[in-house]
Amino acid sequence: MPNKATHQASPTPGSPDPQTDCVHTAWAMIKGHLAHRRNQIYEEIRNYPPPIPACDQQYNHLLEQRTRISHELTRLDQAIGKSLADKDPAGRIEQFIQSSSYVDTDTAQQIRALLKNPHSAPRIPDDGEEIGRLDAALERDA
Repeated sequence: MPNKATHQASPTPGSPDPQTDCVHTAWAMIKGHLAHRRNQIYEEIRNYPPPIPACDQQYNHLLEQRTRISHELTRLDQAIGKSLADKDPAGRIEQFIQSSSYVDTDTAQQIRALLKNPHSAPRIPDDGEEIGRLDAALERDA
């Protein structure tokens, strides 16, 4: 797997306080984590040997995972939108972390630490270009 590019989370232009920047960074960390997991699933599907239709359980499982991670990213976008008007955006982030089957323990701990100390913004993955490349390859292969 190629090395992931990383960048320091930057403050949101016009945000009124470090806590708001912290919330945006936490959502970006979750999105980066889910996008990375999606990238891994797409890569597994792309490199999987040709299956026997409807007989290959592992391949069918990968296709199910691809659908589930796409739904999870949609759910994330909806949660981000709702949190913008929420009085407790950190609580909404915690709810998302607890309800997600894709946010692992290490990522959850990093996000919780960030929310407790907004000035400790960690480096977050930037998988957008890689996902776009894999999406295009999967569409081409379909």
